[in-house]
Parts: sequence; C-alpha cells; structure tokens
Amino acid sequence: MSWRTIRRKSVATLASAMGVVLTGSTLYAQAPGSVPAPLPPGVPPANSTLVQPALPSAIPAPAAQVFQSAPCENCGGVAQTYTLLETIRGSILDRRDPSEFTPLGLYNFGEGWLQPWIPAGPGSSGALRGGWVGAPNGFFSREFDPFYTYVHGAHGTPNENLGSAIIFTPLSRRLEFSIVVPYANSINSDPHESAFGDLQLRARVMLYETQDVSFAGGIMVEAPTGTAAIGQGQTAVDPFLALWADLGNAIQVRAGIDDFAPTDGSGPNVLTCSLAFGKTFKIKECGYFQDVTPYLASNVHEAFSHAGDTDHTVFSLTPGVRTTVAHNVWIISGLEVPVTGDRPFNYAWTTVLSLGW
Repeated sequence: MSWRTIRRKSVATLASAMGVVLTGSTLYAQAPGSVPAPLPPGVPPANSTLVQPALPSAIPAPAAQVFQSAPCENCGGVAQTYTLLETIRGSILDRRDPSEFTPLGLYNFGEGWLQPWIPAGPGSSGALRGGWVGAPNGFFSREFDPFYTYVHGAHGTPNENLGSAIIFTPLSRRLEFSIVVPYANSINSDPHESAFGDLQLRARVMLYETQDVSFAGGIMVEAPTGTAAIGQGQTAVDPFLALWADLGNAIQVRAGIDDFAPTDGSGPNVLTCSLAFGKTFKIKECGYFQDVTPYLASNVHEAFSHAGDTDHTVFSLTPGVRTTVAHNVWIISGLEVPVTGDRPFNYAWTTVLSLGW
C-alpha cells in the first residue's frame, strides 16, 4: 500500500490548532481505492494567565514609524507609542498584566497591530485559555510545546510514531506566528521507515477578543521538507477560523473550521469541522497542580476529490485533559477515537508538555 500523509493544523487551534489542536488532525490520503485515514491532531498551545508587570513606555521614534495607542487605565491616562521592532520584541519577551487588556474587534481593526501582546487572561467565570488535543485555538499563546503521538493502525495499516515541537509567539495584539517542526516520523511498516516530516508555518490574526470570547482566523502553509517514503514532501495550504468562549461556571466551548488543500493536486481537499467543550476545576491557588480541565473534542473530516464528490467522511471523538503542573508548565493529553463504521485507525494517543514564558 502506498501512503501519503496530509498533515493538518489545531486545535488548535486551530487548537489548535489545536491545536491545533496543534490544533488539527492528520489525514492519510492513500492510493486510489483505499480508505483515507485521519491522523491525530497536533496541539496547539496554552495561554499564560500569570499576572505580569506592565511594560514601561518606549522611547518615541519618528512619527512615520510610531503607533500611538489610546490611553489605558494603568498608564495614568498617558498614551504609549511603539515602533514595529518594539512591538515584536515586547510581544515575544515582555510580561504584561491581563488587567491592561482592552477589547479588540472589527470596529477597531486598525488598532493592536503595533501594540505588544497582552494576554486576555481567564474568562470571567474562570475558564482557562490553553491548547487542547483535537480542538482549535481561537486565542493567542506564547509557549514551546514538544509532543508525541502514537497512532494504532487499522485494517492492516502500520502503526506510526510522531514526534514534533511547536513554537507559538504573538508578534502583536493582532498577529501570532507559529511553526511546527516534525523532528521524527516513524512508520512501523516493512521495511521500517523513519525520517524528518514537513514543516508547518502558521499565521493567525485576532479578529475579535474580549475577556470571554476570542475569534481568530489565519492560514497554515505546509513546506515539503519531508520525504515521500513516509508520506511527506508535500506543499499544502490550510485556511482556518477558530472560536473560544467562556460559557459561565468555568465551562468553555471551542469551535473551528479549516480546509486542507494540497497545492499540486496530489490528494483530495480535507474539510474539517470541530466542536469541543470542557470545564476547569480549581484545585488550589498556588503550588503544583493548581487546576485541571477535562474536555471532549469532536471532529468531522470530509475528504473531497477534485470532481467535488465526497470521497470519505470520518467522525472522531477525543476525550482529554489539561492540567497546570507548575508555573508556566502544563501537561495536555488526548485520545482520538474514530467512531465511524469504517475506522481509518483504531486510536491515536497524544501527550504534550507545554512550556510558557
């Protein structure tokens, strides 16, 4: 059997994607006549809710290079100005207090592009932003996420081991960049195949954000850095939309849609719709294991041929859990199980170590 791996986003996000899920699942597009099979989502990334010191005013640059923000409550009514480099540096390195956060929307879409990222913090009822396996991310985060996925094959397909790492970093209040590095992709076939996979680059734009709602859109580009032996070496694009919302009582919902499309026409487009719910339980105010968030994510994958007909539909459920282990350290785990009659794989287990800064 010939294999071609279509790597997708969270999860988000948009996980991730995702987180991706990393925020999304992967789908196998196999040789004609075989059944396409989705692989597990990657994961996207968690949002630190640590109360952080406010960024001091930057030295003004020439007027053509400077953005002036509206006066904020914690700035004594004094507007702050940032150059492009100050915005990027502040978004990547500085720590900002969520109390400085102000809403973003389409009505003020010109704002936030030249302002350092400010975390929105938890929702008003205590629901926490942060990456889940198999669910999209409608929010920004700043973290490094190494993760491992084991896929147990079905119908004679080989098992697969995936090792990847994701870096998420905002570049401003409106723009986030992430990169997925698949450093190990091993298929337990005969002969055994193992190699580097395809890089994924993702840009996410914040369209609307309040304390209780985050709505973002963007695009993922997959670069053909892998090898055909493990179903890689493919260029693809994956536009997406992702939503996060606090529903009250520390319950949150995540939803997303994306369309994975190989640019060379070598495989079908894969349309994925995601919906996930979870509840955060507070264990203690400080120390280790402060909270835990069990969740359930659902994904519907529709693979469309170039003629426009539906080739295959896969529906999967991913129960999982996310917990705060220590300051800026989280563990996320999820088990994706296809529940359609003709399952493309038996299950896929993903574990993520999320490190924020």
